[in-house]
Amino acid sequence: MRVCIIGGGPCGLMSLAAWQDLKNQGVEIPEVVAYERWHTVGGLWNLNEKVGIDDDGEPVHHSMYNALWTNFMKEAIEFPDYPFEEHFGKPTCSFPPREALRDYLLGYTRKFKVDLGQVKTNHIVRSVRW
Repeated sequence: MRVCIIGGGPCGLMSLAAWQDLKNQGVEIPEVVAYERWHTVGGLWNLNEKVGIDDDGEPVHHSMYNALWTNFMKEAIEFPDYPFEEHFGKPTCSFPPREALRDYLLGYTRKFKVDLGQVKTNHIVRSVRW
């Protein structure tokens, strides 16, 4: 059996961490691979100012921009087992900027020892079959 996770954003990283936790508990797990379109994990929280068509002829549409702040309260988007205050070491604003959220996601991968070797970056998923 193999597991395919599509995307290396918050949900994909949380899924990888859950599989890693099972493995750490001694549970035999299947092969787990995540596919991320961009060059690194973080999903839409990565900044990519290019729009139009990428080098592979794929459409690029990105809603992030350098000065973006979230429109979600941090309490609604933080991982339940990794509060923002734990990551930053102090209380933080309710609506963090894009770059803080990306940093938080990378901190989550470090805390839970997510094996980023399981993430195939620069991969576009066009079709999934059982």
